[in-house]
Amino acid sequence: MKRKRAENPAAYAAKRRKITKISDSKCKTKIAVDCSFDDLMSDKDIVKLSKQLQRCYTLNRHMEAPLQLHLTSLRDKTLRRMETFIDGYKNWDVVIKQERLSDIFAPSNVVYLCAESENLLDTFDEEKVYVIGGFVDHNAHKGLAYERALAAGFQHARLPIDKYFSFSHEESSDCVSCF
Repeated sequence: MKRKRAENPAAYAAKRRKITKISDSKCKTKIAVDCSFDDLMSDKDIVKLSKQLQRCYTLNRHMEAPLQLHLTSLRDKTLRRMETFIDGYKNWDVVIKQERLSDIFAPSNVVYLCAESENLLDTFDEEKVYVIGGFVDHNAHKGLAYERALAAGFQHARLPIDKYFSFSHEESSDCVSCF
């Protein structure tokens, strides 16, 4: 493969698409992953979450118009996992904050995405921040993201995933499926 690339670099260069930085993206829709749940997860689930975050970053990075991706409350076990096993995460083209969601965004601009919400999200507003709960719970804490959204005074909505896709419950509740 290396020899073929050396013999005809133009053929391989054409396949590689230019990466668009989020600051230069035409898409201004903000997505935040709320990583404040890691005290409720096992070490095994923290590993799964860090892999899901990496996958979300990779998917976003390769989009023609990437979303404005934020990781909030990134600290404790999740932060240690990222620092130890996810090389270069500090160089990701995302906004990474240790602060809580409510310290970064005005509650009136936050829409927490939760399966329990009766509000069906059908359009995105660039003024809003759409939040995915960053936790792997296997239904151990069903409804927790919804309860936290209500307690914080955030708006909430549910993605119409079931309208377009057929997933097992576990698949539809991970970060990558929401992303």
